[in-house]
Amino acid sequence: MTRLKSLSLVFSPLFVLFSAVYGYVDPLEGLRARQIDPGQLGGAYDYIVVGGGQSGLVIANRLSEDTERSILVIEYGYFNNNPRQLDPPTTPTSQQPRVLAASVVGGGSVVNGMLLDRAAADDYDMWEKLGNPGWGWDGLLPYFKKATTLNPPRPDLAAEFNITYDINRAYGNGPIQGTFPDFLWPGLKIQWDAWKDLGVQIHAEGAAGDAYGAYWSPSATDTEYRRSYARNRYYDPVSNRPNLHLLIGHRVNEVLFDAHRRAEAVTIQERGSFTGSPTITVKATQEIILCSGWLHTPQILHRSGIGPGALLRQAGIKVLVDLPGVGSNHQEHPYFFGQFSYQTDVTPNPTTLATNETFRKWADELWQQRKGPRSIGLGNSLATLPLSVLSRRSQAIIRKAKSQNASTYLPKTYTAEQIKGFIAQRDIMLPSFVKQDNGVVEIPFSGASASILVLMKPLSRGTVLLNVTDKYAEPIVDFNANVNPVDIDIFTDALRFYRRWMRTPSMSQLTPIELVPGANVTTDKEIGDFVARSTIASIGHSCCTAAMLPRELAGVVTPQLTVYSVTGLSIGDISIMPLDPATHTCATVYAIAEKFVNRGRSSRYVSRDKQAQALISFSHSLLLQAFFLVGGLVCVDTIAQSSSPFVASIRGRPLLVFRRLGSTICPPHLQGSTARPLWPPSVMAHPTRILQTATLSLSDVPRNSLNIWETFVHIDASGLSGAYLDSAQMWQDSEKGGSRGCLVVRAVTRTIGDWVGG
Repeated sequence: MTRLKSLSLVFSPLFVLFSAVYGYVDPLEGLRARQIDPGQLGGAYDYIVVGGGQSGLVIANRLSEDTERSILVIEYGYFNNNPRQLDPPTTPTSQQPRVLAASVVGGGSVVNGMLLDRAAADDYDMWEKLGNPGWGWDGLLPYFKKATTLNPPRPDLAAEFNITYDINRAYGNGPIQGTFPDFLWPGLKIQWDAWKDLGVQIHAEGAAGDAYGAYWSPSATDTEYRRSYARNRYYDPVSNRPNLHLLIGHRVNEVLFDAHRRAEAVTIQERGSFTGSPTITVKATQEIILCSGWLHTPQILHRSGIGPGALLRQAGIKVLVDLPGVGSNHQEHPYFFGQFSYQTDVTPNPTTLATNETFRKWADELWQQRKGPRSIGLGNSLATLPLSVLSRRSQAIIRKAKSQNASTYLPKTYTAEQIKGFIAQRDIMLPSFVKQDNGVVEIPFSGASASILVLMKPLSRGTVLLNVTDKYAEPIVDFNANVNPVDIDIFTDALRFYRRWMRTPSMSQLTPIELVPGANVTTDKEIGDFVARSTIASIGHSCCTAAMLPRELAGVVTPQLTVYSVTGLSIGDISIMPLDPATHTCATVYAIAEKFVNRGRSSRYVSRDKQAQALISFSHSLLLQAFFLVGGLVCVDTIAQSSSPFVASIRGRPLLVFRRLGSTICPPHLQGSTARPLWPPSVMAHPTRILQTATLSLSDVPRNSLNIWETFVHIDASGLSGAYLDSAQMWQDSEKGGSRGCLVVRAVTRTIGDWVGG
């Protein structure tokens, strides 16, 4: 178990960079001129994005495309344009255990290893199976494409090394560029042949859902091998938009809620100031979007009164919503190093840069033209191995996992909901372990004689919990790496398979000699002990701490990424993942952010006053008739900023929501009449529960009428005991004895849209 107080690294590279640097122009002066200081803050914005990292900048870019929206992004970090951050990294992070969290404009995309890969389709399909419709591979692929563009490799290099790719299946014309290096080490061809010797499947394009077996992956660089990341591809090009403000060097302390649990503002404090220093409150009229990452999104929720009740009470925080899942379900990709020495290595090879002065000078000269060996980075070849391929006892491992008492290896803070949620995950994961269309261990390879072995689907779970003695201090992180013995078993068999790879006929020409852990480490116990000693808990892929899961499974957000039991608050970052996919997470975060903005776009992000109309059009009445014929439901939203209808569904029945700016929509003969609420004020507090506890049905709908005013929505209130309704009332129709009514919907229809998929 690794228990650490997190150090938000204000990078300080995640990777130690040794690249020579040439030819940079520093754009920071222009960027500093375009950011705002606290004195320039508006009193209110339509949207406040908490975190100007990778996902936050994507969301801010897309939201600000509409000039009638105002967006504020608040980032704790600063701009960092150190040229060494933009060059391909050459050396992975040290083995010193630490908590990796990006504190810089652009977030993790500024400091990661630049691999722009995705997981297998099955990994994302598991998200959908956990109760998240639209979040499988087919639902995510359009957003992967929307975010990325692939630059094909040099034709001669592609022919020599058989670099394969498929632009049509996997890529679009998005901001983030993927590029293959200008040079590859000759020994890489031998390593590819060795995977073939073992019968490992070779895929032409891993990013098209086939990220298992062995495959190529581009780096997130442009054609000059400079980092392509959220800041320079999503923020810099739009930083001049007058409706987009970025405030750096400030921490969001809490989200503030009104009496109806609607998020309405954030309090912020200058970075480096003491606890108790003056704070600033900024309001959001539409939505507050948390994009503070796996580490700080749950911390902000905790400080705002949303999280495990016992923890919050211990910290002296008033509980707004008891959500046990906030800060739990933490997952990572732990790893260890395996090392051989090639006694008869081909040249040049990765060590040549350090050992051959002539070669190094040649490489540096080429790098002045942005070409040559220094364009390689950490490599572009991956083997992501199915359990049934790497382990000869895969069925025994699966049986062992199935037979476990789940609570034995989970954090002791877990409630029954959290245990139930883990069991649901395990019940979906283990059947995938049997298949060969996904992987559980990754071995990156680039021609070097050493590699890391990365566990991509651990069963161990960690936590990110509030420091109850100082809620503004960094949270307490428990990785719990390898706590579940099944993880050790998989790691053990991964090392055995790695050794088999080194013993293939193709590898024999290199004469590999094992150095770490050493050929004398042979038994399961010896290998397991080595793994336990040597595993590094975090490779920088932490996730899942505000999971998109059903609430009864300790979920925190709905499939629409709205936080349970409140309104006006959403999450758009890596913390919403229910399971850590078997990939480097950067590309997946781009897809999540792109999909976030597009969720129910027709109903949600609509500009103020745009296309507002006084009456619902005749064509809408025709559309209404079609919904009646299929047993549809109708609702009217009088607060939305557009009269255009949107379509969703409630328990399989279509729902047509009409929207109109301004006054309540009711039949003309009721307007100005005396009406009274059907429910007392005591039940008007929590709108998220109404559709879960009440039955919506049509009543006496005039199917041959084209008059919207003669159509009413009736709510059967028989199931409303203990339920709530916010800013909505059923007004009785005094002329018709109350058998039909008009639903006066102000704030609640926004929640209806959240709940049903609008």
